[in-house]
Amino acid sequence: MNSSEASTTHRYVSRLAVVALGCALAAAACTPQISGKDSPTDATLSTTTTTPATDGEGNFLPPQREDPADVAIDVLSPIEGFEEVEDPPATANDLLFFIDQWLPPDLVAGESEVIYSDAGGNHVAVVSVIPNLTWRGDPGFIPDLIHALTGAEPESPATGIFTADSPGGAVLHLWSNGDGFVVASSLDEDAAVTYLSGLEADRQPNPAWASGDCLFLDETEDLPYAPFPRDVVVPCSGVHNAEVLIGFTQGTDSETFDGEAIERQRNFDCDEAYNMAFGDQLTHAPGLITYMPDEDEWDRGDRYLACVVII
Repeated sequence: MNSSEASTTHRYVSRLAVVALGCALAAAACTPQISGKDSPTDATLSTTTTTPATDGEGNFLPPQREDPADVAIDVLSPIEGFEEVEDPPATANDLLFFIDQWLPPDLVAGESEVIYSDAGGNHVAVVSVIPNLTWRGDPGFIPDLIHALTGAEPESPATGIFTADSPGGAVLHLWSNGDGFVVASSLDEDAAVTYLSGLEADRQPNPAWASGDCLFLDETEDLPYAPFPRDVVVPCSGVHNAEVLIGFTQGTDSETFDGEAIERQRNFDCDEAYNMAFGDQLTHAPGLITYMPDEDEWDRGDRYLACVVII
C-alpha cells in the first residue's frame, strides 16, 4: 500500500524500497516526509488527549508499544509436522548464524529465532523479522533486499517463497506475511520450503487500521508502506500523534486496475473527512497522509484506502 502526503493538495508519492542498501541504512530522504502547518486552535480531532506522562525531571514519556521482538514471535505459528528443538546440533546453530550475518542489522527492529525438526529429523533454522516501521508491509521488500545484498534479480515465485544465497554458502528461503518476513534455512532445502509453505497455508489476513484508530509514532519513524502494524495503535484517550480519519476496503470485485478512478475516490473521501474535522486544507492543518493500492497491489487483491492526519 503506497502512501502519499497532502497539506494543500493530494500528491501521489511512490515508496522507495531497499533498492540501494546504503540509501536504506543511512538516509531518511529515501522515504516520503510528512509536512504540515501548525494546527490552528479551532482544528481539533474527534478524540481528545490526556496530559502526557513525564518522568521525575519533566521529560515526556511516550506510550508503551509492543516490543517488535514479540511481534516477530507471533508470526511463528505452530506448523503440523514440525517441533521446536531445545538442544539443536551445531550445524543448525550455524544456519542461524548465517541468517543473522546476512540480515542488515539497521533494517531490523525485532526478530525471533527458532530451530525446528521435521518428521524426517531435518533441522530448519527459522528467523522471524520485523523490519523498521518504514519498510513494514512493503511488498517489494524481500526482492529488493535480495538484490541489494547479492546483486541478483530474483523472480517473483508463484509460491511467494524467495531464495537467496548467504555469504557462508547457506541457501536461504524468505517468505513475507505482509508485515514482517521469515527466513528459513536447512541442509535439506525441501524442509525449509515446507515449513514456510505451512506458514503461508495458515496465514490469516493482516488487520488494517480502522477509522478512528489513534497512532503513536516515534519522531524518527515514518508511516509504514502499508497500514497494517497494529502495535503502533494506542488508546485515543492517551498520548498519540496521528489519527486514522477513515480506513476502509473498496466495495469492488473488479480485476481491472483504474488508478484515476481510485485516486478520485480517495481524494473525495479524504477531502470530505478532512473538511468535516478541520476545514479546507488550503488554510488548515495538520498534514494529511493518504493510502491507495498501486496496480501490483490491486492485482494481488488489495482494495484498502486510508486517510491519516499527523497531529
